[in-house]
Amino acid sequence: MKFYDRILDQNIDFLPTIENEHIKFIRNYKSNNDDKIEFHTVLSIKETNKEIENRITLYPISSVALVQILKNEGFVDIKLYDNWKRKGFDSVRSIPLIIDCVKPLV
Repeated sequence: MKFYDRILDQNIDFLPTIENEHIKFIRNYKSNNDDKIEFHTVLSIKETNKEIENRITLYPISSVALVQILKNEGFVDIKLYDNWKRKGFDSVRSIPLIIDCVKPLV
């Protein structure tokens, strides 16, 4: 699951294009006035010259809002990381968000 601190705070409207000898993958964001983001992708398959285009509406949530929801639901010991090696999360530079938390048994 991806979260949107960096994309929202820095008004990012695209992610770097992924390209190799087989594919080209373009990823763009467009903010809507109703707190939603349209995610538009184009995957080009070089061998066949086929393009697969997709649009999906995303409902962005910041890490701060998500942590508050977790706390409200009784989760504790909440830690945020930006990778599986448990590197600390930084809302300015991180795009992935991994959360480690516990919900005590009642």
